[in-house]
Amino acid sequence: MANSENAIIEDYLNCRQQVLSELSSQELWNACNTDSEDNPLFFVAPTRSSYFAWGDISLKQFNKTTHSFTLLKTEILYLIPLPPAFRVNSYEAGYPDPLTGYQPTKLERYEWTLELAKVIDSWLIAAVVYESNLLATEARLDVMHKILEKSSLFELCSTLNFSNLDCELTWSNRTEYSSLQTERLSKSKKTHPDKSFIDEDEIPNKPIELMNGISQVLKSYDLWNTCNTYERGEDLLFIPTIEDSSAFNWYLLDIEQDITILQELTEMLPGFIEVPCPPAFKPNQEQSNSYPTVGYQPSVKERYDWTLDLAKRLDAWLLATIFYGINSLSREDKLKTINQINTIGTIVELSLPGEFDEDECRLNW
Repeated sequence: MANSENAIIEDYLNCRQQVLSELSSQELWNACNTDSEDNPLFFVAPTRSSYFAWGDISLKQFNKTTHSFTLLKTEILYLIPLPPAFRVNSYEAGYPDPLTGYQPTKLERYEWTLELAKVIDSWLIAAVVYESNLLATEARLDVMHKILEKSSLFELCSTLNFSNLDCELTWSNRTEYSSLQTERLSKSKKTHPDKSFIDEDEIPNKPIELMNGISQVLKSYDLWNTCNTYERGEDLLFIPTIEDSSAFNWYLLDIEQDITILQELTEMLPGFIEVPCPPAFKPNQEQSNSYPTVGYQPSVKERYDWTLDLAKRLDAWLLATIFYGINSLSREDKLKTINQINTIGTIVELSLPGEFDEDECRLNW
């Protein structure tokens, strides 16, 4: 096996071990339950680094925060499952505040940890797919098979045994429950929705529809021109969806200006893909300017490289989405599904059969 394949597997195992350590820690548990600022809470993980990073990140600060973590801008962004201290207030409209002073049970910590492990498992697979995307089909499958032979983070977390002390939260401004707060606890305790964007019985039809739809969009002039000429083109999320009519659709959402819409989409989508930095923005990056260079005309190579990067991110997102839906299956069934998806091909292969011509790269300012 080539060194690059060995390195991908080693990075996966290192990151999985560090994630397990974090999920077992009091620091992450306490921070997620007691931080009432900059909601919603998001979980991020690097794709090209063997270290693990996490934080409670507001959407408005997403770019700034990811840069401070020196993360590659290929992140698939997942919403952390609603922590127990927030969940007890979740009968309210919108994203709730934590119930100050609340002390979760051992079962609540255990179930929340498993929910989060399932999400991170999907992202770790996405990171593997991103790194192995340009390998030969047989090599990609070999990497995936060797990883799926190992215990998943979900399986490792299922063996954790938290004590009462492990579950205790430290509140900076602790207050006793009022009668109103006590009444809230007896009311609705809305659980985190256990549903996936792609169900097991929708494979391979739905992934094929998504791959075909996404590949057509990546080749379109509309996506290319919009990302390059929009004044906040560095801060866009690409949202692929299958509507109720089974028709493929897609959206570009501004991280800062479309927060409400994005929060609503967390009920539908398991993750979000940040669009790569468009070529029209790169000439201004040396001056730390986040605006496009008006009138800039990218080369054919610039469009090809940008499309390739976005296609790799979307391949990673798609398999992570599939993996989230099949996480509870046996390893044999997971391998069977992964093999089935690999026979279809990749978004990279469908989107980039050849080069673009100069007219397809010219921007309309």
